[in-house]
Amino acid sequence: MAPPPFLPPPHGPKGRGEGGEKSLPPWETNCVSPINFSHPLTNDRLTQLEAITGQRVERVIEIPTHLDPGRPFGPQIVELANSVGLTIQE
Repeated sequence: MAPPPFLPPPHGPKGRGEGGEKSLPPWETNCVSPINFSHPLTNDRLTQLEAITGQRVERVIEIPTHLDPGRPFGPQIVELANSVGLTIQE
């Protein structure tokens, strides 16, 4: 399975620093990276999310989702969660 598509972070592809220096891990920043299993999030929704969480949206992880009604949903949800590709710390 291909890795999930990511929207580029608003500060560029190299992370928080402009010169490519190592970024802080997500749990040490004041940023959030929502995982979206639904319709694309609009800029208005992202602004609302930032207001609610008090954190800047660093990136949105978009996971294409289609559940097969002919199969049990539980295992399909586990497959979707595993497809995100994040570690427990992330």
